[in-house]
Amino acid sequence: LTKAYDSFNVWDLHTVDNGVNEHLFPLLDRSMHGRWDVIFGHYLGVDHAGHRYGPDHPAMHEKLKQMDSVLRRVIDNLDNETLLVVMGDHGMDV
Repeated sequence: LTKAYDSFNVWDLHTVDNGVNEHLFPLLDRSMHGRWDVIFGHYLGVDHAGHRYGPDHPAMHEKLKQMDSVLRRVIDNLDNETLLVVMGDHGMDV
């Protein structure tokens, strides 16, 4: 199962992230456990916010809060036998 979204518009902080959520969370439903081996979710909103506005901008803080919520929701939907790996493609200096 693959779903691609246009990611070149760095002004758009939400479309890709919302699309990932739309496809990720149904896969994490308890009824789907055992039906997949690996899932990749590639979120772009934080990266776009950082490149557009910098690390201290309110848009960045809002995207980080949203991603905290997404990660909590992911963790709540995982069983004890599932490994969650979270990583970024680069850091950002203040």
